[in-house]
Amino acid sequence: MVVNALIQAIPAIFNVLLVCLVFWLIFSIMGVNLFSGRFKHCIDAEGLTVHYNVVSSRNECLALSYLNYSWTNPKINFDNVLNGYLALFQVVRAAADWAAWHLPGVPIGPASRWAATLNVEVGKTTPR
Repeated sequence: MVVNALIQAIPAIFNVLLVCLVFWLIFSIMGVNLFSGRFKHCIDAEGLTVHYNVVSSRNECLALSYLNYSWTNPKINFDNVLNGYLALFQVVRAAADWAAWHLPGVPIGPASRWAATLNVEVGKTTPR
């Protein structure tokens, strides 16, 4: 009886799953439009993010390669729709840990006054 009820519920479960996937597709496309390429950042030899005031572009980071700086893109990014889906799944999976991976996408500089208002520091992995 329980098995029959579960089997009969499968179409309804797939309908809910399809609605969720379409909903996440919309947010993934929005994430690609807003954040594509913005999670790339410069890191030093120890793997720490170099502050935006020191290095603000890829060319500056690569020019300082003698300091072992490198331009990198984290695994979780919005460079394409599939990566956007994975980023959204990360948010759903571990909602409390989203601050650990979103910081590379927050530029600290004159173009982003709201980041300074929120008191965000690049390189920190936990919110204040």
